[in-house]
Amino acid sequence: MTTPVRILIVEDQPADAELMVEALEDSGFDVSWQLVSTEGDQRTQLPPAEVDPALRALQKWQVDNWGAERDLTLDRTGQFAQAYYGYNYALVPATAESITAQVAAGHPVIVPVMTKALQNNHYGRGDVYHEVMIKGYTPDGVVTNDAGVQEGKDWFYAWNVIFGAIDAQAQKMGQGRVALVLTK
Repeated sequence: MTTPVRILIVEDQPADAELMVEALEDSGFDVSWQLVSTEGDQRTQLPPAEVDPALRALQKWQVDNWGAERDLTLDRTGQFAQAYYGYNYALVPATAESITAQVAAGHPVIVPVMTKALQNNHYGRGDVYHEVMIKGYTPDGVVTNDAGVQEGKDWFYAWNVIFGAIDAQAQKMGQGRVALVLTK
């Protein structure tokens, strides 16, 4: 008999949580889950002593500084990385030229996307806002570490696909073609 794995999904959108559960099920996990709406319910289902202290610290920082935040814009992600981890950040135009220049300089680039526009069947049926890290490129597209899916390490997206996914998030997040560059 295998030991059950407990995973905390912190998500304010039930549809997004369902996508995560679906991805776990698609990966072979037998998932039993419950949506909780209040902090009291959360504490009952997952006592604080069982939650990783580092995760609690990240959550506390975000709540203390921004209150409840549905989705972080790239600017907020950069602010968080700077304040919490000491990274410098810059928002740059998301063009093939700026992405390749930053990656060639050794800087990962993070872009905002909508998952459906990525044309990656590992995301399932939903369409959610997400951020993807670009770590490499070829003349045909970008190499990413896409934490949104289990198979996301070294995932390749053609240039037209990644730009289509960036454009798709503009309606929800209002960010346009922008990218986040983190440096030490």
